[in-house]
Order: sequence, then structure tokens, then C-alpha cells
Amino acid sequence: SIGEVLTCLKAGFPAERIMYTGVNVSNAELEALVKTGCRINVDSQSELERLAKIKTDMPISFRITPGVASGHSSKDMTGGKGAKFGIPYDKVIETYARAKELGFDVKGIHAHTGSGGLTTEPFSEVVDVLCGLVNRIKDETGIKLEFLDFGGGIGVPYKPQDPECDLDDLAFEICDTIKDETDIRTVALEPGRYIVCDSTILLTRVHDVKDAGVKKYVGVDAGFNTLIRPAMYDSYHYVALANKFNKACTAKYDVVGPICESGDYIAHERVLPDPEEGDIVAVYCAGAYGFSMSSPYNSRPRCAEVLVNEGKAELIREPEEIEDLWRHQIVPERLR
Repeated sequence: SIGEVLTCLKAGFPAERIMYTGVNVSNAELEALVKTGCRINVDSQSELERLAKIKTDMPISFRITPGVASGHSSKDMTGGKGAKFGIPYDKVIETYARAKELGFDVKGIHAHTGSGGLTTEPFSEVVDVLCGLVNRIKDETGIKLEFLDFGGGIGVPYKPQDPECDLDDLAFEICDTIKDETDIRTVALEPGRYIVCDSTILLTRVHDVKDAGVKKYVGVDAGFNTLIRPAMYDSYHYVALANKFNKACTAKYDVVGPICESGDYIAHERVLPDPEEGDIVAVYCAGAYGFSMSSPYNSRPRCAEVLVNEGKAELIREPEEIEDLWRHQIVPERLR
């Protein structure tokens, strides 16, 4: 989004090092992006035509739909045939030709298969597709592309027994393919989750312990308003009682939040030490799609964020207060 671009600029990244990839982008957002000077990775033929009315003297690239999908959930598989993202495979050549005709400086090609894969195969498949297109684009349109971006989605092991993705194997395989099959010498990837996911632990306090007969519950003050991934994607997050690391586990519990829906849970069927009110539950791998997807649902303010470095804790985001929930609300005069 334009908000992400402006955040990157505020953090000190130069505009030319930022590539924006959006979907269903408005004209207003395109105009704002052009003003920043960042590179735009065009997602559709409609976007291309609308961008051309704003500016053409600029470098662009295209996101294509490779027909390869991967990810930890069907909800975040983005590269399959018929996906809402990217230029459909059978329209790629005509789209690049049209961009050249409009006067754009077309620099690259991009695809993204999905998010959270732990194997190298989907990345190898998408690179094979992209290499073939790079050569067809050169032969059929005369455009010699400078970079190939095979997207992100490199997964991390959320479960203790999960294997790590073999990055060395991935790098060798992909780079060898690109060097052998194309003239491209600049390769890009988007390892966001891989960088930040296991950097963050969500700490949530136990307020209730309940035995419902067929199931035991640990009730905490963080629900899907704080971490939505388990409810939305059925995602697994390892949990532990942070103040009872050395205690023996005694029974299985569901860790659930304070939201008024049965789908509000953090973890199912986890073996834990005897929980008590006041205990602290540590929820691991909360650094990717954690706070950024949180919400004030049920009128519960968002949590604070703390940066820990070399034994020192620093508050980097203040917790929201109840007043923050009403900050942008306006009551019409007739209702006062």
C-alpha cells in the first residue's frame, strides 16, 4: 500500500530501492506512488493504462500469474491459475508489448506463489516459468529485462519438528537456472516472514482456567483481535507457560481469548503444566502478520510492543487506551 511505501521512506529507505506491488490499485494511490519516486510493479492491464495517463517516463515491472501456487493455507496461495493477482499467463506478452508502446521503461518481471512454504520446489517451478517468459518477451517484443523477482513466501518452522527451508539449496538451484537460461544477472526476493517471524513472542496473561468436561480451557487476554492467524488460517503457533518452563506438563488445554466467538483461539490441544490465573502464556513466531493484522474488535484496544536487545527492554509502541477507540468517531449534531 502507499502507507507501506511512506513507512519505508520514513524509515530511511531510498525511493529507488522500494518496489510497490499492489492489487486493485486506485488512481489516487497511483498518483501518490508516482510522487514518491518508487518503482511500481504493475498488477493488471487496467492499472497499466491508468498509470500511463499519469506518467510513462519511469521504470516499471509486471507481476504475472505463473500458475504455481504454494503456502501454508489455501487463503494465502496467490500464484495459481485464475488468481486475482497479476497478469494472466496468456496475456503477458501483449501486456509487455503494450507497455513498450506506451513509452514505459520496462525493467523486470515478478511472481509470487504464496506464503509459508518450507520446500524449494514451488520456487524452482516459478523460476522456470519466469525464465521462459523472460526469453519470450525478449524475442517477441525486443524488451531485454534487467531483473527477475521470484517473490516471497519462504516459510519458517512454526512447529518444533518442522524442517527449515534449505536456503543454500534454494539459492544454488534458482541462481543456476537463471544464469543458464537467461541473460538476467539481478535476482530479487521478498523474505519478509523469514526475517521477522521468529523475532517476536506474544505474551498474554491467563485470567481463567475452565474444565468443560470434554475439554479444558486456558483463557487469556489475547484473542484473534491480537493474533488472528490461528482463527483465520488454522495456523499453528507453539505456546508455553513462560513462568513455568521447568514444570512438568500435566494435561491438554485449548488456549482461548476473550472475544465473543467460538473461533477465538490461540492454540488447540496443547500439553501444558497446571495453569493458574496470573500465568503468562508465550506465543511463539508472532512477528509476521501479528500486530499488523490486529484490530480493536469487541472494543478491545491493541497491545503494546517492546523491543528487547542485549537484555534491555524498550517500549516501541504504546498500548492503546479506551479513548483511542473513539478518537476518530464523530457524533452528528442532531444526535447529541
